[in-house]
Amino acid sequence: NLFSSKIGYSYVQLPSLKGVLVNFDGTNQYLFDFTNNKRYKLVSGEIQKVFYGNSKLIYAINTFEINNWLYFTKSNDPSMQLDSVKITMDDFLPMDTPLYEQESSNQNLFAGISLGVLMLSGISIYFFRRKRKKEIRIENTIEETEIEGFKSIEQNLIEKIYKKTADGKSYSVEDINTALGLSKKSLEIQKKIRTETLNRINHRFKILFDTEDELIERIRLEEDRRFYKYIINKENGKKALGL
Repeated sequence: NLFSSKIGYSYVQLPSLKGVLVNFDGTNQYLFDFTNNKRYKLVSGEIQKVFYGNSKLIYAINTFEINNWLYFTKSNDPSMQLDSVKITMDDFLPMDTPLYEQESSNQNLFAGISLGVLMLSGISIYFFRRKRKKEIRIENTIEETEIEGFKSIEQNLIEKIYKKTADGKSYSVEDINTALGLSKKSLEIQKKIRTETLNRINHRFKILFDTEDELIERIRLEEDRRFYKYIINKENGKKALGL
């Protein structure tokens, strides 16, 4: 399901259950066991909600399964934080009709489909794990780097967000992109550099001042919870800026 980008038809390889979870719509989700020619209907409301149950159109992406745990990220989460839910055969009911008729031509067809799904799922998991390893390397590099003061561009961003907050306002994603000189970059580059910069600033602040507080706080907008605003509270801002 790593290739699924919107609500609709999708599939997820479930190695622990020896099959493929195929999602046609909110009430038609099945586990296909090609090897044993069996199919099962998903009856777990909790798992159904992962794909179709959110009224705010928030749905699962980057989905994969390991050791009976279904892992996924949410479509509205720019940080791509992994969420998970337990999935076992108890979440399905067996169906009376077989998955396919026992004929040579059909066997070859479904074997081909099964192989294709396995290959796509394998490729998907490979790229997802590769991306995650890269993120972990970045995090480890930050941990190992000697903590000094903030860089000039970070200091400038802190000052701007602090001043806006002091005026009773907040900083938007567009404001941060402008402050970091990212306005003409692609959305992917904007998100990557913006996230890394904010994480680096907050990490340094925690180390420098021995605190668990986030210097730059991210708050969802009440009018549209897909987006965020950024603030720095007065006490933490004064610490960071030496005021």
